[in-house]
Amino acid sequence: MTLTEVKNVQSLSLTQQWRDFITYSQKTSRDFELFVRPNTQLSGPLQKVISQGDIILREIPGQ
Repeated sequence: MTLTEVKNVQSLSLTQQWRDFITYSQKTSRDFELFVRPNTQLSGPLQKVISQGDIILREIPGQ
């Protein structure tokens, strides 16, 4: 199963909500996919959890 979130925004940072989603997905053995626009600016801490594999980054189709 997968936990999916879509954010059609210009910039995005690692919030407590994302940390809670990461914890929930790990405890329930789910992948956490985050869909964003190709030009979305990601904060350093958010990029770090993506590079660690805690979040799977995807592009919103057709953007």
